[in-house]
Amino acid sequence: AGLNDATAATADYGPITQGEYTVFWNVAANHVATNTKTITIIVTWADRGVQRSASMQHIRAGVI
Repeated sequence: AGLNDATAATADYGPITQGEYTVFWNVAANHVATNTKTITIIVTWADRGVQRSASMQHIRAGVI
C-alpha cells in the first residue's frame, strides 16, 4: 500500500516505459477489506514540459 497519485516513488513494480508514458503499480493485500487485493496503477508523462499523471484503483476479492 502507499502508492500516491502525485508520485510513483512508492510503487512496488515498474517502471515500464512505452514511448512517452511510464507505468508503475502497487498491489496491497487486505488494504480496503479482508480477503481483497487493491491494485493501484499510475501513469506519468510530460505534456509541453509539465509532468502529468493519472491513476486508477481496482479492488479484487479473493477466492473463498
